[in-house]
Amino acid sequence: MAAPRVKVSVAGWTKCPFFQTAANVAASLEHLFPGDYEAEIVELPDRDAFVKWLPKVQERLDGAREHTSSPVVWIADSQYLGGCSDLLDWSRKRMSSSCGPAPVVAVTQPDTEGAGKEYDYDLLVVGGGSGGLACAKAASELGANVALLDFVKPSPQGSTWGLGGTCVNV
Repeated sequence: MAAPRVKVSVAGWTKCPFFQTAANVAASLEHLFPGDYEAEIVELPDRDAFVKWLPKVQERLDGAREHTSSPVVWIADSQYLGGCSDLLDWSRKRMSSSCGPAPVVAVTQPDTEGAGKEYDYDLLVVGGGSGGLACAKAASELGANVALLDFVKPSPQGSTWGLGGTCVNV
């Protein structure tokens, strides 16, 4: 049987940057791990409304009585967590303990075709989008020996393209 979803509640006032950060973290947890997390965002219109609302949550949560700043964060409707920094720390700990190392996306293989060859470039441009192409072209016109690298992961629709980037090829 799967573990129940963890409800992460964040309350604060709209223009508070710490509330915005904490609300985004909670929402991101829910979006990235919908089976594991549920976000509850309580957004109050201004600081005065938050200060008036805050005693309701302070009475309900052990440890929250001294909390006076926006945001206030709690877990599973009953566990007081703290503020924005506390949510970030809690999230980091949960992610580092549940996730292993990131999967390998690309595997490089030795270039046996050019074994023993030397390459001499004045400029190496990474990315064949419009900016990379413009940079490589301008440098080449000024006499530089330029190499341009581009990698495109095939899309789910199967499209692959060479140079030009997304703007040109979508």
